[in-house]
Formats: sequence, structure tokens, C-alpha cells
Amino acid sequence: MMSDFGIEIIAAVKDALDDSWQTAQEIADKLHIRPRNVQTALGNLSTKGLVETQGKKPIRYRRHEKPDIGCWTHQHTEYKGEPMPYMRPGSYSPRSRPTIIVGVSKKE
Repeated sequence: MMSDFGIEIIAAVKDALDDSWQTAQEIADKLHIRPRNVQTALGNLSTKGLVETQGKKPIRYRRHEKPDIGCWTHQHTEYKGEPMPYMRPGSYSPRSRPTIIVGVSKKE
């Protein structure tokens, strides 16, 4: 479970992001916190899809607005897919090899 301190840092970093590209150091300077804490928070936000990244070191970050998919959700809610593919009788072949069970033989 994440501490309140971590949640506060993630929220602060998320609020500091805007549409402009910024490095972790620039965000850290703006918030007066350690760059490593900012990098950790950005990694967390990135895995959630809330941050876009650009380039190599120094990596630049900006806020990523998720597209509104509300118009798509009503079309796909009823369709669940079939749990197993339908196989009508006779449409499959039996095993090519018989099942062999190895066990102890009984002597009389």
C-alpha cells in the first residue's frame, strides 16, 4: 500500500503537468521536491497512461488526456463473446494416439 506521502507527491506531479514538455528536473524545481521522487511519480502516472514521454535523456513529459471513449462503450457492453468456440458433432477428429496409463501390473 502506498503511503500518504507518495499519493501526495503523485497528485502534485500530476497537477504540475500541462501541455508543454518538461523534464523531471524542471518539475522537481517547480515543486521543490527531489527529482528522484518526481521520476517515480512520473513512472507511476505513465503506467496508468496519464503521461506522454518524448525523446531520450533527458526524457520530457507532458499530460496525456485520455480520449473520451464514452461513445464506444454502449456499442460493446452487450457482446461478451462466446466462452468456448462452437464445435458441432463430427467437426473434430479423435486423438491420433491413444492415452496410455502407466501403472503397476498385478501378478496372480
